Amino acid sequence: MALFVNEAPILGDATVVRTPATAVSDAKIQVEEFVAIVNLAAASTANQDVFIAAPGQNYQVTGVTATFGTASTSGTLDVVKCTGTTAVSAGTSIMTGTISLAGTANTPQHGTLSSTVSGLQLAGAANGASSGGDRLGIKLGGTLTSLADCLVQIRLKRI
Repeated sequence: MALFVNEAPILGDATVVRTPATAVSDAKIQVEEFVAIVNLAAASTANQDVFIAAPGQNYQVTGVTATFGTASTSGTLDVVKCTGTTAVSAGTSIMTGTISLAGTANTPQHGTLSSTVSGLQLAGAANGASSGGDRLGIKLGGTLTSLADCLVQIRLKRI
């Protein structure tokens, strides 16, 4: 079967694209998913609620980016992994440091992810349950005065 121009097949996690006989190996399609938290502002609390849970699927964080319309005075953002009943305030950071929310407005600030792969992986809920599994949350710190229109994007891939 051949695809026609503008056809967009839906590919699953197990999809493998066969390459020509001259190629070294087949290619596995890797899809990244995005989670966006929009409109964080100076009125935000220091510890945010959990914003993603991984029911039934295992994920790995592949990137964290923050962009804001108005910078804070000296605010910071951390993304933490919570396991079991761990609260966001006690979660383990998935980055080597925090992202500054006091930089240049409208300029993406990229977090540096931990080099410990297991720290970036989220275990899904057991047996397809609708609850349980690891979660991610955000912690804001410093002085958030003036922060407005902050967008946080988390990139994930299924593993």
